[in-house]
Amino acid sequence: MKFGEGARFLLALLLCSWSCAGVSSGGPSGGSGTGGAVGATGSGGNTGNPGTAGSGGSTGGGGSQVLPGNCSDAAKLVYVVSDQNHLYSFAPNKLPDVNAAFTDLGLINCAAAEGATVNSMAVDRAGTAYVNYTSGKIVTVNTTTLACADTGFVPGQSGFSPNLSMGFSSDASGSSQETLYVSDNTGDDSGLPNGKGLARVDLGQSPPTLIPIGAYTGDVMGGRCELTGTGDAKLFGFFTTQPAYLAQIDKTTGATPQAIPLPTINASTGGYAFSFWGGSYWFYTASDTDNTKVTRYDPTMTPPTTTVAVPELTFTIVGAGVSTCAPVTFPIP
Repeated sequence: MKFGEGARFLLALLLCSWSCAGVSSGGPSGGSGTGGAVGATGSGGNTGNPGTAGSGGSTGGGGSQVLPGNCSDAAKLVYVVSDQNHLYSFAPNKLPDVNAAFTDLGLINCAAAEGATVNSMAVDRAGTAYVNYTSGKIVTVNTTTLACADTGFVPGQSGFSPNLSMGFSSDASGSSQETLYVSDNTGDDSGLPNGKGLARVDLGQSPPTLIPIGAYTGDVMGGRCELTGTGDAKLFGFFTTQPAYLAQIDKTTGATPQAIPLPTINASTGGYAFSFWGGSYWFYTASDTDNTKVTRYDPTMTPPTTTVAVPELTFTIVGAGVSTCAPVTFPIP
């Protein structure tokens, strides 16, 4: 599972007598065109509003998959996975009723994982979850039946870490064509800012091929992040630094020219994950609670607001995924 820097350091000390090679990262823990800068055109950009930033760009080239244009209600939900490998659906518009918002769908029990734990997750437009395990494998999980299938993805391609962050993003706004993006987590073990940045995965190849794109820039250069994409062709990263940052990522270069600090969101210890839904960013962290706290960052407000949506769940989230079917504006009740 994904843990922050503080927890990894303590665990490394405990394990050092056995092997001082470091602690594996774990995660909670996704062409052409321009990504645009966070807050570039949004009201309140000077105060950190990533709202309507940039065009998001399109991937062009290969590596994308085309799925049905019509989205099921299930494909519009957020999905999260716990450190006990339970999959939950999450409907943010049903908060503050936590029991209505989170539904336990059952245990993910993928034989292909070979005893590894879940590191991160992404969800495509068909409602299929792509789960990255600490072994580096990527396995698909049917979010209805929980049936598993090994994609055959070979970990370590192009020197990227086995543990990846993942997110789908539409190739153009409103398009049913989408691409799976991944982020390198090389710095997880050492705490050093030496991550390789962004890549995309060509799911049309057998086995799927990782294609490097570029390193992150500015305040988050060399950092690791959780990814979330949108149906209007944008890609964002939740950078688990001190302080944490939110940044829109240029999908053609990996550049992150305007990273917004998130001083009240702490991902330095415990499990963490990230998703976009309904115009807001949802952060799942377990740094100052035993289980996950859910925080909402709403850039549509002036100034942008950060609120605790759920003070503490009864479980710890280590991965989150949301498809490009998810609404980009909050549904009106």
